[in-house]
Parts: sequence; structure tokens; C-alpha cells
Amino acid sequence: MIPLSSSAKYPLLLGLDHFASRPGGLGRAFDAICKEFEANGQKFNRLEIGLPFYSSNVNPENSVFLRVNWLLRGALKIRNQTNIVYSHFAFHAFIVSFVVNAPIVSFFHGPWARESLISSGKRSMRFELQKFVEKKVYDKSRLIHCASESFKNLLITEYNIDRRKILVIPLGVDLDRFQNNQKDFARPTLK
Repeated sequence: MIPLSSSAKYPLLLGLDHFASRPGGLGRAFDAICKEFEANGQKFNRLEIGLPFYSSNVNPENSVFLRVNWLLRGALKIRNQTNIVYSHFAFHAFIVSFVVNAPIVSFFHGPWARESLISSGKRSMRFELQKFVEKKVYDKSRLIHCASESFKNLLITEYNIDRRKILVIPLGVDLDRFQNNQKDFARPTLK
């Protein structure tokens, strides 16, 4: 995080869990976006579970109550310095929107409620709350970024989101960083 002047306004990049504390695709994509902001000299605040913010931190293993409390306290500290919220997790955007009055741009990584439904095998109050939170955030979002036409169609059919608010930008691979120089070695293993 870059220390910001109190009168300036900057984007708040809102993640789920810091990539170092819980590796995964969402965390990797969010971390790469933050690194691009830094490389381009863009000032911003970064708020995600597992990353210290103003000398305070909480971990993914902490209770939901502690994580929500930490998000709210962090958002309160920068609410007047935020000109846009770029969110990668609907629940965190939902919480932060109670104290930060700024437009929201969401990145739709997938249907959080439906994933929960599949893992539990039954509709529950948890599913209904997750679906409610997602719908509220995506309705409020000025723009929703997703990585595929399939996710765009899901937003339209399952969440009833106006297609004009959805921008499909496929994720890519940094070919300078990730190269497969051992194709002949991998080929027999994959057959």
C-alpha cells in the first residue's frame, strides 16, 4: 500500500485473500492486476484478507465476524480517499459499500452462491444470503468484468444483469514468465 495524502482520491482494489496466504486463481489474477498498477505508477489502496492494512491484519482462518470487522475498519480509514472500488469478491464489496460511497467495478470470477450450493449439495440459508449479496453488488456495479462469454451469459441469465454493464476480457498468460521448455518431456507423461 502506498501512503496517500488525505485530500487525494484513489482506487480501492478489493481482493478476497492475499495470494501469499491462500494461493489460487482469483488471488493470482488480483495480485497481477495490483502489480500492474504499481508498475504503471498508479496510486491505490489494496484491501484483502491476509495483507496488512494500516498495521492491522486478519487471516482467512479467522471468523467471519473478525474479517468483516477488519474490512469495515479498513474501509472507514480510507472512505474519503476512494474514488472507485474495484472488487474481486462480492461479499467484500457488499461490506465495504456500507461505508465507502464510490462507484463499484466488479470482477466476476464465478458464481459464489452456486459453488457453495454444489459443495453442500442442498439449498440453505447460506446459499440464499450469498445469492442476495451477489445480486446486490452486481446490480450496484457500474461495470462487471468477466473472463469469458460463459460467465457473461451466467450474469445475464442467473443474475438478470444488463448485458451492457458486462465487459468480457479473457485472462492471459505472461509468456515471458511461463514457458514450457520441456514439451518432449511432458508429452509421454500426459498420454
